[in-house]
Amino acid sequence: MKRILSYACLGLNVILLFVALFENQVQIPGWFSFIGRVHPMLLHIPIGLTVALLLFNSLKPKVEEQSFDLTLDFLLLILAFTSVLSAFAGLVLSFENGYEAETIKNHKYTGIGLSLLVYLIYEFQERIFTSKVFTNITLILTIIVVSIVGHLGGNITHGEDFLLGEKEAKTPETTFDKFVYPILDQKCKSCHNDQKTKGQLNMSTIEKIKKGGKNGQLWVGNDTLNSHILKRAYLDLEDKKHMPPKGKPQLTTQELLILKKWIQEGAKYDQKLSDLKPSSFFYTLASNQEVKVEAKVYNFSAALESTINELSTPFCTIKPIANNSPAVKVNFYVSSKFEPKTLSSLSKIGEQIVSLNLSKMPVTDESFGEISKFQNLEYINLNQTNITGKGIEKLKNCKKLEVLAVANTKIGFDNLLKIMDMPSLKEVYLWETKFTKEQHEQLKKSKKRIELGYVPDESETLKLNPPILVNENQILEGNTTISLKHTLQNVDIRYTFDGSIPDSVNSPIYKTPLLLKNYGAIKTIATKNGWLASDVKEFYFFKSNFKAKSLKLLTKPNPQYPGNGELTLIDRKQGDAVNFKDKNWLGFRENPMEGIFDLEKPSKLNGLTISYAENTGQYIMPPVFVDVYIKEVGKPLSHFKKVNVPQLTKMTLNGTKGVDIPLNKTNIERIKLIVQPLTKLPAWHPGKGDKGWFFVDEVFFY
Repeated sequence: MKRILSYACLGLNVILLFVALFENQVQIPGWFSFIGRVHPMLLHIPIGLTVALLLFNSLKPKVEEQSFDLTLDFLLLILAFTSVLSAFAGLVLSFENGYEAETIKNHKYTGIGLSLLVYLIYEFQERIFTSKVFTNITLILTIIVVSIVGHLGGNITHGEDFLLGEKEAKTPETTFDKFVYPILDQKCKSCHNDQKTKGQLNMSTIEKIKKGGKNGQLWVGNDTLNSHILKRAYLDLEDKKHMPPKGKPQLTTQELLILKKWIQEGAKYDQKLSDLKPSSFFYTLASNQEVKVEAKVYNFSAALESTINELSTPFCTIKPIANNSPAVKVNFYVSSKFEPKTLSSLSKIGEQIVSLNLSKMPVTDESFGEISKFQNLEYINLNQTNITGKGIEKLKNCKKLEVLAVANTKIGFDNLLKIMDMPSLKEVYLWETKFTKEQHEQLKKSKKRIELGYVPDESETLKLNPPILVNENQILEGNTTISLKHTLQNVDIRYTFDGSIPDSVNSPIYKTPLLLKNYGAIKTIATKNGWLASDVKEFYFFKSNFKAKSLKLLTKPNPQYPGNGELTLIDRKQGDAVNFKDKNWLGFRENPMEGIFDLEKPSKLNGLTISYAENTGQYIMPPVFVDVYIKEVGKPLSHFKKVNVPQLTKMTLNGTKGVDIPLNKTNIERIKLIVQPLTKLPAWHPGKGDKGWFFVDEVFFY
């Protein structure tokens, strides 16, 4: 066994060095990634063994010499073996996305150094541990290296100064500092910090939390239904979008309640503890009084699993609200796939439904009859539907209804009043409904919690959210148009195509879907009387009228990013701008991309667009230039033009961009492209001097 472990240490260290030195040429199979996931478990073993080694060495005078040597040999061998396993697992983990290359580099190479150090100590122990001086130097060096590696790893997972702690601990003065941030720090920050920004979300400071991530803001004050953090937290644990992800410490019921209540009370970062009113949920917590949260117990039986499976579709999910609970929640998705008969058929499990989400579905007042059959319903979401409230009194049959959400609908005030006397009803969500100020005041007099969202007073001006792109695909084929929308009513969407910043006066107003002739970007803002204009939102689109019949790559992509081979660039599928292991990307670094495209038939082409990735943190940069060769019918392949691509001058956000090349040629049957990656990162880049990557997912012809 000793011989096997010794050879394993040697072999793994050799592999470790090889992968580290040639990682740009190494491809880690997807099924192999599970090894990287055990790194957080393995890394603690070498740390514990190092401490054990130090303590054991102090007992040397009290231990018989032969026993000491045998035990020391065993400790060193296990330390060497677990160190190389941990380093190897960490190296595999580093190939996953979500880590900044520059940040993880120091931890990676010091971890490899530690593995080599302890292996050499094991192999040369007979020379090292014969001298007390050498022994002490070796142990001190090992402890120093272990501390450095641990500190760097802790920074990646928990943020700066993890090992040493904060230099100055401040007494929490706000509800956010005392109750909310500790939850984010413990349950979220390990994946969302300066070193690791999954989903482009950073929770290391309040300022960075306020910026949100690629899915927008984390929360909306006074609106728990549309707060992204709660949407993710309440998803099923098996759902890939559930946060924290499966395998990570989950939010407790108490923590979820704290987040929900903080959002309900306005999500105010500056709410001081000293200013809390007795009616506030946090007044009780600040007084160190325990708030007990008990799980609901239902006296009805669970529905048959076969029935649930029969009713479930990709656009209608039915899940228990908690483990071993008979109560279920039903969520509908994709309005174009909604079928009224699906809602009717849910009567088979009407007794078990306690939560029903029909937000954005094309339901009307006629649906109240079907909904009223769910007698144990506690929560109903009808936000952004076509209801007016006619027939809403039928919901009185749902005698346990606690929460009603009818935000951004045309519900009438008189219709709403018909159910406001329901004893069970506790919360009503009404933001963006057309009620007068007097009607709002009348509703507030009820004993219900009325959520109106942001209702600014005369002295307050709020900022709009940016417009939303309706198109699911940013590849426009034929006469496909661009559709935009905004969640609020009576909002003007203004836009530009020429790269200029749209304004609220001169820029055209979006009224009907827009037609784009070639590759380009549309910049948009939202404006509304009494509101501040939104931030500018930019969307990129690729025009594709012709399809290449085949592609022959004359240079091979980097083995680490082979995509789906030559098909990758002509399948009209775009890559994930965050996940570069996506098979829709080809990665080039050492060699230019050189390929010949054959069209299905000779065609008149107005131009072509090369779709590429931009991720400066991962060294993925725009190409330097593109050389274009064309072959017209009856003519040889000849050089057409060389296009120099503008280079970046600073770090940018992740995204997919395009190099657009006008052609305006007829009878084209073949095109050859040579695309040159950046050979040397500029001085402003953290990796200055290193080679840049060129990632391409498609070449479009129009």
